[in-house]
Amino acid sequence: MGQITEELKKYKRIAFDTNLFIYLMEKHQKYFDLAKSIFDMVEKGQLYATTSIEPERPQS
Repeated sequence: MGQITEELKKYKRIAFDTNLFIYLMEKHQKYFDLAKSIFDMVEKGQLYATTSIEPERPQS
């Protein structure tokens, strides 16, 4: 985990994919700690992140 977070410090901005949110919200056994560390870096201003979403489509 430390190796990945150290590698991320080389970048100013990263993009979050859906899986990172899922790992965090569901407290995934294998990836929760890493996801939490990445979100913590963003919260502390050490890293900037973006994500994209598509609007929910109305039911026909």
